[in-house]
Amino acid sequence: MNRLIFTVEDNGVGVKISNYLKYEKNMSTRLVRKLSRRGNILVNNKPIKMDYVLKSNDKIEVILDTEESQDILPEDIPVDIVFEDTDLLIVNKPPFMVVHPTKGHPTGTLSNAVMNYFKTTNQNSIVRLVNRLDRDTSGLVIIAKSQFAHQQMATKMEKDEIEKYYIAVVEGCIEGKGTIDLPIDRPSLDSIKEKLWNQVKEQLHIMKY
Repeated sequence: MNRLIFTVEDNGVGVKISNYLKYEKNMSTRLVRKLSRRGNILVNNKPIKMDYVLKSNDKIEVILDTEESQDILPEDIPVDIVFEDTDLLIVNKPPFMVVHPTKGHPTGTLSNAVMNYFKTTNQNSIVRLVNRLDRDTSGLVIIAKSQFAHQQMATKMEKDEIEKYYIAVVEGCIEGKGTIDLPIDRPSLDSIKEKLWNQVKEQLHIMKY
């Protein structure tokens, strides 16, 4: 069972447990309320209300496992697992695979594969994507196993505490070096702007000569 356990020290004494979890443990108000309603927040092995005032050496237990459902069909598709623990699943997405079901791609996605993996390994998790990749791009995709883990990883992404590296393959022989610093834009939801590609080709041409 996925749970967090804290022992209250001086900085938590006299503080309401709702504020302690929010400000000291960086849990969102929404998550705290949700877990509280389900009786998943305990102090000294007993469910408590969120106005409980903490005492020294109180033992707080937060049970993150909750019954959840998701409208994603499990499909028996191989999953290339790079890392896994109780909080995260990191997989290597192959190229030409959509990450999440869409109207045009309702099945055969990475999420369908991960949902099947969770089902076959008896893990009570839904697919919470921390990051996404385009269909044609291969690389690492992070899936959080709980709302708390997803919140923590999303915060790290917002603060640029997670570094991303992309490798691109270009055709031809390019001599020298340079930097392409251009915005990515879409004239529609379906295609990358042709003007951007022309700019990239122009800069590659300059770098070659």
